[in-house]
Amino acid sequence: MRRLSGAMIILLIILSLFSIVFVINIPTVKAEINPPYDTGLGYWETNDTWTIQSTDPPITHSNKTILVNGGITIQTGGKLTLDNVTLWMNYTPTLVKPIISVDGELIVKNACLVTNYTTNTDRYEFKVQSGGSLTIQSSTVENMG
Repeated sequence: MRRLSGAMIILLIILSLFSIVFVINIPTVKAEINPPYDTGLGYWETNDTWTIQSTDPPITHSNKTILVNGGITIQTGGKLTLDNVTLWMNYTPTLVKPIISVDGELIVKNACLVTNYTTNTDRYEFKVQSGGSLTIQSSTVENMG
């Protein structure tokens, strides 16, 4: 039986430590890209297109006002529920028209208001893709088109 040299033992220890660090630092997949943040001014805001990825559990926002500076994309398998939320869709210099694109599932319920942020001429639109689901219950959607 052959014995390991001191250098081989040190090399094995270093490789073992490296593999432990690598496993610990595996990045996790975020459920949301550019999620709303609390402005401290009484409303939440996004600075770009808010993307909901396939996630478990589903994402829910309740009892708040959210200003979306861009669009909303809900990817296949993603789910967003807005419960008693005022959702302001805002034009940005890089967007022609804010779009709420639903490949996954969007539920708007309990006195939500979805509207444009600035004037009645600045419109936004919903695009529900094949396989996507949009449910609006006891809520108001205005100034779209």
